[in-house]
Amino acid sequence: MTRDPQPQPQPGDSLVYTSPEPASAFSDPMPGLPEAAPPVPAPVPETVQLRVPAQGGPVEPPYPVFPAPPAPPGRTSFAARAKPVLGAARAGWRRVSALLIWAVKVAVRLVAAVLLVHAAFSIFKANTANVWYQVIDSWAGTMSLGLTGLFDLPDARWEALVNHGLAAAVWLVAGSVAAGLLRRITP
Repeated sequence: MTRDPQPQPQPGDSLVYTSPEPASAFSDPMPGLPEAAPPVPAPVPETVQLRVPAQGGPVEPPYPVFPAPPAPPGRTSFAARAKPVLGAARAGWRRVSALLIWAVKVAVRLVAAVLLVHAAFSIFKANTANVWYQVIDSWAGTMSLGLTGLFDLPDARWEALVNHGLAAAVWLVAGSVAAGLLRRITP
């Protein structure tokens, strides 16, 4: 018994393939599983028409068989997405650096004021047993940068004025330089 060979498609022929069951026939839930949401049928076409190329060769479906997926939303560059974040970071850094500059200026001016008040106490011969004099004297001793004995003058009042005044001037210059450097590194 010989079998008749299947007829081969010839160039230009149209082939039609129909699925044995439509996609809606698969709506029975699997046995043993609770019913959940209704199944979503896959977007399978029920009939696909294929055309045999005129030169022969493999049979290819017409393109696109399924509709093309929607295009992804427009992508922006990293720089465009990072710009608001970097802008906020710069603004935050500006606020922090402005606060640091203000703190440096205030601290330096307070140190200079303590040194000049101590010099004034020395010039006007303040009572050394007073609590205020003792507090200012102890602070001025630590903040004078070792300049309390730089000049040895015959009058102790002038010596305190010159040495503590010089220490105050050094503190003011150093604070101005530090504030300028902080301002310079701010974007």
